[in-house]
Amino acid sequence: MIELRLHRPNSVALARFGTALVARALGKDAGRKGMNQTAAAAKLGAVCGQVVAAQAWFESDLPLISRLAGVPSGAIVYIEAIQCAERSVIGEAMIRYLFEEREITALVVDGNIRDLARVDSFPIWFRGTSPSACTSHPVRPPLPASIVARRGAGQPDPSDAICLADRDGVVLVPRGLASMVEAQAENLEIESRIQHACLEAGMDPIKALVEAAWQDPAAISGPEFEEVRTLTQMWHSQRMRQAN
Repeated sequence: MIELRLHRPNSVALARFGTALVARALGKDAGRKGMNQTAAAAKLGAVCGQVVAAQAWFESDLPLISRLAGVPSGAIVYIEAIQCAERSVIGEAMIRYLFEEREITALVVDGNIRDLARVDSFPIWFRGTSPSACTSHPVRPPLPASIVARRGAGQPDPSDAICLADRDGVVLVPRGLASMVEAQAENLEIESRIQHACLEAGMDPIKALVEAAWQDPAAISGPEFEEVRTLTQMWHSQRMRQAN
C-alpha cells in the first residue's frame, strides 16, 4: 500500500529529501558546487538546521576566531572564506575546539581547511585543502557587495539560511522559503517515484523521464501501471491541496 506523507513545514524535515531534490526545488544552480567531506561526514549521512555563520577575510582568520569563541552547543557552523586566496581558514586546533569543547554538530567550510588526516573523524564538509594558513592580523570587513559577488548569483546569506549537507554536497535554503521548498521537494520526490515505477512497469524511458506521459492518470492503462496511476493521483491531489 502506498501512503502519502502529508506536507508539514519543518526545516529539519528537508533532510529526508536530500540535497539533490532540495537543490532542484530551489533551482538547479542552488547547491554549493565542489564540496568535499570527511569520512565522518560521509558516515553521518546528512545534517540539516539553522547555522552559526562566520567569515575569514583578506587572508586573516581573526574575524573567524572572534565569531566562533562562544558558538552554542549543537550548532551547525558555516564558514565562508572571503578573499583568502588559496589559504586554509581553519585547522586541527580550532576544529577540535569546536567539536570537543563547544560540541557542535557539523562544520561546513566554503573554503580550504588543513590537517585533514587529523580531523577526518569529525563531520566536516569543505571546499578544499591547503597547508598555507591564514594569518591573524586585524582587518576591516569587506564591502557587502564583494561578499555577495563571492557567494555567486542567487546564493543566500548563510546567517539567514538553513543548511542541508549530505553525501551529494551542501545546499543553503533561505529560512523564509523553507516551507515552499519543502512542498516543492515533496512534489519532486513523488515525481521521481512515479518515474521509477514507470520504468519498472516497462514504459519507454523517454516517455517516463522526458515526456512525462504519466501526468494524465486516465491515459495510463493496464494492470502493470497500477502503482503509476496511484502515485499520479497522489501527485495531482497534493498539487491541488498546495494551490488552495
